[in-house]
Amino acid sequence: MEVITMSGVLQEDSELKVDKKGRNYIRFKVVCHGVDPLGNERLNTYMCYTHNTQFSSLKKGDLVFVVGPLTISRYKESIRLEVYAEHINSGVVVK
Repeated sequence: MEVITMSGVLQEDSELKVDKKGRNYIRFKVVCHGVDPLGNERLNTYMCYTHNTQFSSLKKGDLVFVVGPLTISRYKESIRLEVYAEHINSGVVVK
């Protein structure tokens, strides 16, 4: 299992969903900005989900810190990065 620790901003508002077992969960996309070793800008988008629904009010642009297992898969013609947010915290974006 691969575990990732990341910080980034929400690309859109979080969505409250119900899984196949009838449990509530939230899902949200996190965009992480960075620079690679050559100095090029790097941008990764992660689809995150968690059963911790206390974060269901997260909005586009909110800063979050997420820790959880990473799953990498193909989705249509792209690569999908998916994280189950075992630990999540929100922060304040400093501009």
